Amino acid sequence: FLYYLFRTNKIRDIIIKSMTGTSGRQRAQKESILEYECEIPTIQYQRKIATILKNLDDKIEINKKLIANLDELSQTLFKRWFVDFEFPDENGNPYKSSGGEMIDSVIGEIPKGWKISKLDKIINIKSGKRPRNKVNIVDNKNKIPIIGASKIMGYTSNYLESEPILVMGRVGTHGIIQRFNNNVWPSDNTFIIKSKFMIYT
Repeated sequence: FLYYLFRTNKIRDIIIKSMTGTSGRQRAQKESILEYECEIPTIQYQRKIATILKNLDDKIEINKKLIANLDELSQTLFKRWFVDFEFPDENGNPYKSSGGEMIDSVIGEIPKGWKISKLDKIINIKSGKRPRNKVNIVDNKNKIPIIGASKIMGYTSNYLESEPILVMGRVGTHGIIQRFNNNVWPSDNTFIIKSKFMIYT
């Protein structure tokens, strides 16, 4: 019960607001945590609540493993089709190993009909922006996710982008690619990537 209690936004906000010290050396004050008032159910209800939430956590963990497996599969498929050139030909057979015609290029052999190009020919990149307002919890006014370099980092009242985009870190966290097809506000520590070829639902 305490584990889930300390994961709530209320406790998190109290901890953040109690921070003192200079940037990089801030410390939470235990007194602020100890003074927090909350409802304490009977131990029987605590156990029931903890059991239900643990079951949900177990399902979330299973889904995370499933997503990781699917991600690994997609990476394998991408390599097979676009690096090894074994995408299905008109007969459903692996292109290159089934005798598909290859041509020379500046980076080596590529399938006939393909071409070499810089990414600037198919994508546009710009930086995100700092939102005018930000809250940590969704409310009636602030429902638009603020996108950080690796995850949603809050909510705001307006959107910056409403079309399909990719978001990647510009400062801080790097290497995580997020994609969105709804109203979002990418923050100023991200790059926003757009392309006319980016179609997904």
